[in-house]
Amino acid sequence: METPNPLASAIEPVRPPAEGELSLVMLSRAYRRLEVQFVALLLTLVVVCGSLNLFLLRQVSLVRRDLERDRPVVENALADYVRNGEPAIRDLLTKLEAFSKTHPDFRPILARYVSPSNASAAPLPSRVQPGR
Repeated sequence: METPNPLASAIEPVRPPAEGELSLVMLSRAYRRLEVQFVALLLTLVVVCGSLNLFLLRQVSLVRRDLERDRPVVENALADYVRNGEPAIRDLLTKLEAFSKTHPDFRPILARYVSPSNASAAPLPSRVQPGR
C-alpha cells in the first residue's frame, strides 16, 4: 500500500473554475456595475430636474416682474385703441359699406375681406387679478 504524499496535492495544478461558476461571477460583477450606473443615472436625473425647476422658477419670477412693469403701458395702449382706433375703424367700415352700395363691383371685395366675424366683439371685461 502506498502512503499518500502530502506534497502531491500542492504540486497538482489548480483546477480552473467550472463554466457555470465563471459566468456567475461575471454576471455578479456586471450586475453590480449596472446597479452603480443606474444609481448614478438616477442622481444625475434628480440634479437635472432640480436645475430645470430652479430655472423655470426664475423665469416665472422674471415674467411676472416684466408683466407688472409692462401692464400700465399695455393698458394705456388698449385704452387709446378703444378711444381712437376702434371708432375710426368702424367709421371706415361704414364708409366702405356705403361705397359698396353705389359700386356693385366692390361688393365681392368687401365681402371677402370684411366679414361679419371681423366686427369687434363685446367690450372686454374688467381686469381680474389672478389668485396668488
